[in-house]
Order: sequence, then structure tokens, then C-alpha cells
Amino acid sequence: EKGCTALYCADCGELICYEDYEDALGHSYEDPIVLREATLAEPGQLQQTCSQCSFVETQEIPCLAGEVEGWSLTLRGDLNVNFRLRIDDNICQTAQVVITVDENTFRYPVGKSYRDAAGDSYKFTVPVAAAQMGDTICVQVVNGEEAGPVMEYSVVEYAQEILRDETLSDCHGLVRQMLRYGGAAQTYFNHNPENPVDADIAEEETQIVPQS
Repeated sequence: EKGCTALYCADCGELICYEDYEDALGHSYEDPIVLREATLAEPGQLQQTCSQCSFVETQEIPCLAGEVEGWSLTLRGDLNVNFRLRIDDNICQTAQVVITVDENTFRYPVGKSYRDAAGDSYKFTVPVAAAQMGDTICVQVVNGEEAGPVMEYSVVEYAQEILRDETLSDCHGLVRQMLRYGGAAQTYFNHNPENPVDADIAEEETQIVPQS
């Protein structure tokens, strides 16, 4: 809290006013003590003590590899899924990102991947076949024998998010055509045909009443 000087009357003791206001001192923390180191899967914890009032503050140390901060699709003939992950500098030269699509496994050394110039996130791109749009894509950061949690995504889930977002209506037509292509590929290659990625698109179209 702020401090001040109180002026009292020397004759009657009445408080006349306050003056000479001073800003609060604020905490002056000693060097932090790490209570628990952060790992790929679990956050750490550190503690700091104020040397003036002994107030103790506890803070969380982020996991060495955070969740996927964002992902996107690239459509230029081929279909690519792009992931952006936050990875701690302490392991970026030794860790790798393992991405699995169906029976295909891709391993990317973090140190050789694209780093976002504005932060500590890294971009990884994995190719996905048209028939695999409904397949679960598993992403995991591995550093030696230590492994982070498995994060799961799919192209069809992302496409459905886009279709639900009216602010992205200018690309809804493209996304619907992409899902139709994926459904046709599933049938042609007999890859998970019982769960067609364009099922919701077909259901929408059957609900449209033609004008007479």
C-alpha cells in the first residue's frame, strides 16, 4: 500500500491532513527455487519469497512441449496438414516430433524445422492422402526416452470446424468439394468406407427442397 505523512494539530491533536504520499514498495523477490522441473508431459513449479514481507509466490513452469497452438491445411494439388507446436529451447536440438497417419509414421527433428520468428513455436507439415481425411493424426514430442502426451486431430474435424464458421463462408464451397473428393477416394481405395468423410455433406444436400 501507499505510505504518507499525517499532520496533527499540536494543541488539540486533530488530524489536519495527509501529505507526502509515497508509492507502495512492491515485492522484492529473492532468487526463485525450482520445486519441480518441467518435463515433456508435466509442468514444473517454482517458488519465490519476498525479502521484505516474506510473501511466498508459487508459479507454474510450462511443459517443455506445449499443446498444438494451431494447425491448418495446404491445398496445392497435394493435401498437407500443418501443425504449430511450442517447444522449449532446452530440448529443441535433441527432441523430435513424431506424427502418425494410419500406418505411416513421420519423424521430424525439431532443430531442423521451421521456427516462428515471433515466438517459440515450430511448424511441422505432414502429407495426408485423400482417403485418409477421416483418419486420426497423432502428434507427439519425444526427447530420448521421455515422451509427451499424444495429441489427436483429423482433416475431417478441421473441415467441419470451418463449415461451422460463417466468417469463413467464402471457402465453404472448396471445403465441401474437398470432402466429396475424400469420400470418393475412401470408396475407390476401400479405406474406411463405413465412415465416409462426406456423410454430413450428403445429408445436407438431401434436406434441400428443390423449387418447382
